[in-house]
Amino acid sequence: DSNNNNKPYYYRLQEVQVQVDDKWVDLASQKKYEPQYSEPVTLDQAATITVQNALRTVELKIIKKDATNSNLLQGAEFRLERLKQLNGEWVVDKNWRPNAAGSPDADGTDAANVHYMTGTTGKNGELSFTTLSPGTYRLTETKAPADYAASFTPVDVTLGADKLGKTETIEITNSTPQTFTFTKVAAENNNKTLQGAVFALYPLVCGDKNHAHTDLLDPENPGACWGEGIPATSDKNGTVEFTKLPAGLYRLVETRAPDGYALPTGQWQVELEAGGTAKIDAIGNPPAFSETNGSYRLFNRKPMAMPGSGGRGVPRAAALGTALMGAGLLTAGAQLRRRKRRRRKSRAGP
Repeated sequence: DSNNNNKPYYYRLQEVQVQVDDKWVDLASQKKYEPQYSEPVTLDQAATITVQNALRTVELKIIKKDATNSNLLQGAEFRLERLKQLNGEWVVDKNWRPNAAGSPDADGTDAANVHYMTGTTGKNGELSFTTLSPGTYRLTETKAPADYAASFTPVDVTLGADKLGKTETIEITNSTPQTFTFTKVAAENNNKTLQGAVFALYPLVCGDKNHAHTDLLDPENPGACWGEGIPATSDKNGTVEFTKLPAGLYRLVETRAPDGYALPTGQWQVELEAGGTAKIDAIGNPPAFSETNGSYRLFNRKPMAMPGSGGRGVPRAAALGTALMGAGLLTAGAQLRRRKRRRRKSRAGP
């Protein structure tokens, strides 16, 4: 253009191909890197242009709400960990370093050497973890908002390659602290309450949805999927009470029966809901809970008496044994008398 001979021209360099796994591919056909453009340069200047490719990542957004009214909650603290598979199980990858360029935390921990990310929900109830690569992650609530109970159960989230460059949003609710209460009674008389039954309530702490969690739990070694047992003992009114519980799934185990009663052979799966109700399912063959107007009762049976252990069958067995012994003695006596008569006859002769 003859009218613009003295004006510089501006250029911008656009990247059209990128190297992925040692192969050059069209930028638009891959998802690993973000497209990049150079800064504008003019024709009348010499310039060295450097274009850096940023990895495409995923953003994970958490929205924290009240479980009953959906109000947004501020102040919930979370820890995000990356998972890996080991022997068919998802475990925390402690070699993950999400904060490689981090600075020491307030407590002096070197953020570059930790295997997790942390964050807190703001006034809008939201928290975002950015620059995540595809994979499976575990989100654990480490502190609940004020007046709420933190969930024992973490949330496992899988971010696929199809999420690159996008935001994955999940909602997590909090409930106010719940109470689970029931009364221990005698099977032979439901109006007789039982004191001294010892229980442990184990919270589910596994976020793996592939686990059914329906096997009997070993109280001595509950395994990785169950948290530490919360103890409680029935009082003089037979009342067993667990307080300050978040809504969620638990396993109830009776570890010691009241004096004079038998320990159940099974356990109970207890799902506490945010509204205060409980769903209870039997695991194994324990006594069933009975419910009346929201109040729960659980009974104990007395041990079954066995003939060899001092039960009612012992006198009967002893009487039968005595009768048989008496009959045997009478038979032996009769045979002895017959032998003596035969010997006297043989001595007397014809």
